[in-house]
Amino acid sequence: MRVKGYEAVWVSGVRGHTEEIVTMCGSPGAYNITIRRPDEPGLETDLQYASQVAAQRAQERAQIMQGMQNTIQGLQGPLYQLGTALGK
Repeated sequence: MRVKGYEAVWVSGVRGHTEEIVTMCGSPGAYNITIRRPDEPGLETDLQYASQVAAQRAQERAQIMQGMQNTIQGLQGPLYQLGTALGK
């Protein structure tokens, strides 16, 4: 399958792109396209932004894990009480 090329724009405004036409081969489904950032000014800005995004995602994962932990702890009380009531 041949598709129109892709363009990426970094926070700094730097632009990178694939060839005008990209040929996709293999099984149907998802494909990953890699566009490398050109060696142009603004790298520090892009790295700082990437760091902020990574920190935000890590915080979101931690909140999800804490929520799951709270749910598990909340279930342990009723399950323990049920087991006790059943003589287990």
